[in-house]
Amino acid sequence: CNYLKAAQESDMIHHVAFFHEGPLLKTIQTLGIATTHLTGSLHQYDPLLFIRLIKLIQSFKPDVIHSSLWSANIIGRICAQFCQIPIVCDLHGKCIHEGFIRNFLDRATYKLAQSQVAVSDEIKNLYITNICSKKNQNNYAGTITVIKNSID
Repeated sequence: CNYLKAAQESDMIHHVAFFHEGPLLKTIQTLGIATTHLTGSLHQYDPLLFIRLIKLIQSFKPDVIHSSLWSANIIGRICAQFCQIPIVCDLHGKCIHEGFIRNFLDRATYKLAQSQVAVSDEIKNLYITNICSKKNQNNYAGTITVIKNSID
């Protein structure tokens, strides 16, 4: 992946924290980018996960946090707010398929992100229609940037 190679070659320090192993984990690790697998104690998303992520953020003191996918976005927004670090969230999925609880949590936290990036105009429009409060939809439309998904 060209993005990962560019990240490795930059003078920035990258650290990837993850909840579930994804298909790029081995590639990220092969490039020498530090990784941390975060878990809760009794359940994947129990309060211990939040504490561990906050401690990780505080130990690195990053300039920005970048989260991807709904659970990382929700947890990341809360922890970034606590640590007073800006966060950029990727919007990938069609939120109409996420279910009531997920969308409720997304609605409760979406304003905590400094920036959000949708992978298509459709995802942006679905997010604005289904997640943003009705009274803020027009104001919020300009805060989501679309960077179209592509194949490397």
